[in-house]
Amino acid sequence: MFDSLFASKNKKLVLKLQKEHKELVRLVTEIVNAYDTGEKQLLLKKLIGLKNLALTHLMTEDVEFYILLKDSQRSTKEIENLVHKFEEDFGTIKLALINFFNKYTDKDKDSLYDSKFMAEFKNIVAVLSRRIEFEETHLYKFLMES
Repeated sequence: MFDSLFASKNKKLVLKLQKEHKELVRLVTEIVNAYDTGEKQLLLKKLIGLKNLALTHLMTEDVEFYILLKDSQRSTKEIENLVHKFEEDFGTIKLALINFFNKYTDKDKDSLYDSKFMAEFKNIVAVLSRRIEFEETHLYKFLMES
């Protein structure tokens, strides 16, 4: 119950990031439900929430994993390789997210939430899903251990 209070800074970070992953999944589910029921205002609201959380989450990870790599006491070749892979995809993922969100969360435009939107949304979700799986499978264990 009180484990997280006494956890290391890095463990607290991992717990926070994992909690955000669950929130991202919840928002994706709510967006799909709003799309299926035709609730455009709710869909827009949830998309804006997803945008804010996803971009903030990516930036937090980028900074924290960069610090991990630069920490000579913890850095190993394995960590360096994993963080390098993380960084390789970072720019592409961030740009894809920004482009998608700019297209579909602009309140001044009457965004069309049609089948094209859903196809693009599925692609974004697939990218986020692969990213989450990579982080939780490979990167978080190094932070949890320190």
